[in-house]
Amino acid sequence: ANDYMIFASNMPGGLGGMDLYVVKREESGQWGVPENMGSKINTFGNEVFPFLDREDNLYYSSNMMVGFGGLDVYVATKSGKSWEKPINIGVPINGSKDDFGIVFGKDNSLGYFSSNRKGKDDIYRFIGGFEITNKKKDIDSTIVNEWRPSVCGTVINAKYKNLLKDAKVDVVSKCSGDETEIITLNDGAFDFPIQENCDYRISVSKKNFRDTIINFTTYSLSDKECVRITIPLTFIDNDKLISSNIIVYEGQVLELYNIYYDFDKFNIRTDASNDLDILYELLIKYPSMRGELSSHTDCRGTHAYNEKLATNRANSAVKYLIGKGIDAKRITAKGYGETKLKNECADGVDCTEIQHQRNRRTEFKVTYLNETIQSKEIETWLK
Repeated sequence: ANDYMIFASNMPGGLGGMDLYVVKREESGQWGVPENMGSKINTFGNEVFPFLDREDNLYYSSNMMVGFGGLDVYVATKSGKSWEKPINIGVPINGSKDDFGIVFGKDNSLGYFSSNRKGKDDIYRFIGGFEITNKKKDIDSTIVNEWRPSVCGTVINAKYKNLLKDAKVDVVSKCSGDETEIITLNDGAFDFPIQENCDYRISVSKKNFRDTIINFTTYSLSDKECVRITIPLTFIDNDKLISSNIIVYEGQVLELYNIYYDFDKFNIRTDASNDLDILYELLIKYPSMRGELSSHTDCRGTHAYNEKLATNRANSAVKYLIGKGIDAKRITAKGYGETKLKNECADGVDCTEIQHQRNRRTEFKVTYLNETIQSKEIETWLK
């Protein structure tokens, strides 16, 4: 432990919040450049209060991994020049409140930690019954095998990137049909266990924000890991949502992200057509307006399948508008599949669910507009 030092910092370049960094002592005796300990240890939340015992086991607290609530104490055992995946040390050390700042004596039979389990931060002492050095092999072979993959999520304001507390997160498992409702904490965090080889839908809602739904799969998990996602919510400015105040122009492309489909389906859900309704109002406002309504997928799946799925989704959106009375001659449906990605998430590139979500979209390109437009300014109501 004298050859390196571990500390917590919110310096730029981290994964989010407070991260743990390691600094190695060089042969000259000087300390080197701090290195982020990576996603095995750090999350989008806060990792704080690191402590190394005599066996180089790393103890620290985190509020983003699956735990009992608030800050929990985790341990990561040393393996070679790095540390293994952290393990929650469980009760009675951890509880539903913040538990942090654990330290040990020379033989790990005596230690102290802090907790606000009774309302305020107090220091607790424990004696015996927690000998991590003697249980190191058991932890590697049993607890790791019992580790369940989970989602560690954060809900943020899409514009200002601040964390959103009290957002409602509804999770539906496509395998079991189980539904779970979670309310985000003060730091915008939520977590829940997931099953491997399964599809899930997460619906997030909060007063004065647009509802957001994402679908993700656990078929591609490389390891039993925490799937970290950040879900941005767009604040609703009622003045900008009134279609009569939206100005459009020929050549403009409107991105319609709030049209929701169930995973691997192309039928528009009856509760998820917000942006199509606004587009309908625009088509009523500008009777001469014509355009191409296109659907785009992410890269997952074959090119042929994605093109077919996108075409079906575009046709569904057009049929929705026709069903509301729009002339079919005014709208052309086009499915582009994965041919027009918004980012670098092509085949073979490791991307987050949020990055994939950026590519799953419906667009309306104004190809003809005869009305005289005073200004070409466009509100950011669909961004």
